[in-house]
Amino acid sequence: MKRFLTSAVMLLSLSSLAILAVGQEPPPPQEQPRADATESISGIVKNLDSATNQVTVMTPDQKEVIFTVDAKTKVTKGDQPSSPSELKQGQQVKAEVQDSRAISISISL
Repeated sequence: MKRFLTSAVMLLSLSSLAILAVGQEPPPPQEQPRADATESISGIVKNLDSATNQVTVMTPDQKEVIFTVDAKTKVTKGDQPSSPSELKQGQQVKAEVQDSRAISISISL
């Protein structure tokens, strides 16, 4: 009789656990950042490296962001077209960066 009761209790316990496990929903998948996402960067030009065409910008929260400027980068100064050669240390800029490459840079006047 003890054996029967022990078996019955174990069977009920396992059944209860199985029902609880089935009733739970899996956690939603975590969203991964897209590799081709564009990031807006604002700050002060801290460094220009002409050998690597890299620009370092210090953001207002004191984060250094480094990105590459190439022939495809659209540069404006105010509302006028400009060129990467117009970038100077200390200038306030806003850049759209994708995969560590500047898509566009706006130099504040």
